[in-house]
Amino acid sequence: MEVNQYLLKTNDSYRALKNAGIEKEYVHLVIGNESGDLDSFVSALTLAWFKHKVGKESSVYIPVMNICRKDLKLRTEISFMVAKIGINVDSLLFQNEVDWDFLTSFKQNFKVTLVDHNSLPRKLSFLEPHVVEIVDHHPVVTEIRPNISQNIKTIGSCSTLIAMETVKNVESAMIPDEIKLMLLSAILIDTCNFDPNVGKTTPEDVEVFEKLKAGKNADEVTEYYNQLNNAKFDVEGLTTTDIMLKDPKYLEKDSHKSLFSTIHQTSDTFFQRDNVAETISEFCKANNYTAWISLLPTTRDRTNKPYKPITIHTTDTRLRDEITSKLCASELLEVTVVSADELPFTREDFVFLRMYNCKASRKQVLPVVQRVWQTYH
Repeated sequence: MEVNQYLLKTNDSYRALKNAGIEKEYVHLVIGNESGDLDSFVSALTLAWFKHKVGKESSVYIPVMNICRKDLKLRTEISFMVAKIGINVDSLLFQNEVDWDFLTSFKQNFKVTLVDHNSLPRKLSFLEPHVVEIVDHHPVVTEIRPNISQNIKTIGSCSTLIAMETVKNVESAMIPDEIKLMLLSAILIDTCNFDPNVGKTTPEDVEVFEKLKAGKNADEVTEYYNQLNNAKFDVEGLTTTDIMLKDPKYLEKDSHKSLFSTIHQTSDTFFQRDNVAETISEFCKANNYTAWISLLPTTRDRTNKPYKPITIHTTDTRLRDEITSKLCASELLEVTVVSADELPFTREDFVFLRMYNCKASRKQVLPVVQRVWQTYH
């Protein structure tokens, strides 16, 4: 399989660089975001493969999964996809396995592309001088250097941007089936199988999907999407903290940090887990998180109106009130506070909200929280 061959070659090149000092013109990392979700995984791997395919032989292009290897088991949809395709995960490079000191010693010959995010987390901020390219579909929150190549567009999936570049520059017959299936997988999950009620699909997502799907009919696509989506929401055997870390985003400012989790379990089920409030509180305290925010799957209120639950946990009353106020003030999000008689439990350090714009996702909620976060400390 071509992708496994590429990964093996890349792995060998990386080891050779470290162990024997073999020279390359450039070492170029393609790094996904810290949530390590399917779109981030696919974007990093497929763009690195594409650069390897069309780039210089004298350069090595390495995809980096921006999570620890041990956390891959929490990304159940990725585990499902790589098993179905047959990708050799052992050949992948994870963030905790990279020798950053060695790579940065290459100075101007070390380059970084960010995919599925457009700013570096604090722990990787030392890479900023090496960033030469950003490919992303999220809102830009921080200023980007003008000499960085930017392919940033608000579309359903970052993988769509990678797919568009791939089909434009590589003949269809030369794109391995496993690359096509990875790209299709991420686009399907990010657009919820192009569900118009979810509102994440753009014409670009549809157009490139049609070019990649290689004769698969609608029933086959739907069956595969259902398998992939079921895997995404499979939390069997996962602890409360595992679920909190299954699809995370991190907010950082100076020495402060917070966690924003997309929860892959319904609100009723998640908040009925044993000692859930205490577990969340103790986890945040142990990891020095100032706040924990969560977004949960769509459910319905007493009038049968759909909404997405949002939860805010922090012992900082002013921060909790400020985030709540800004979310409720957003006309786009349509957020209200849950009435006292409908709370899953009552604790002063928890606020429960309902977001009635069900087409909005964390991608729309996060910037509101980030604006509070950046000005609060």
